[in-house]
Amino acid sequence: MRVHAITLFAALAAVAACNKVDTKDAEKKVKDIAEENIGPVKSVSCPSADRKKGVKFTCKVTFASGGSGNMQIELMDDEGNFTPNWVPWIVDGEKLAATVSGGLKEQQPDLGEPAVDCGKGVVEVPAEGIACHVKAGAIENDLMVKSSAEGIEWEIKK
Repeated sequence: MRVHAITLFAALAAVAACNKVDTKDAEKKVKDIAEENIGPVKSVSCPSADRKKGVKFTCKVTFASGGSGNMQIELMDDEGNFTPNWVPWIVDGEKLAATVSGGLKEQQPDLGEPAVDCGKGVVEVPAEGIACHVKAGAIENDLMVKSSAEGIEWEIKK
């Protein structure tokens, strides 16, 4: 009888595990997203969570550069498909600078090659945006860079 109880317990545990997010899989997917968008990742830690549409949980991401961020995961269905979101928004300062520089060149090709500095490493972006310094020839300005529904936008800092 004892063998049957252990077998039943193991079967119930397996069924319960089917209703949970595979944390190792979630951590790998979060790492892949973080490395693609920010930079090399040192570690990722995701909590146990129910695998059910609408469930939200937050994974802690530590970057090789020393910075860190929190990626919120919202499950879109019971199959484990999800939408990731940095909370708060974080960026790699150098990658952001390259994006702004490319955008400025598209908007104003006569500027030449703008030098943009948005900081180094992983930085948290406050609601009002992140300050980036731009120098293009004789022109020098500070921009406030923000994330919007359309992507990245900037305006001259006043």
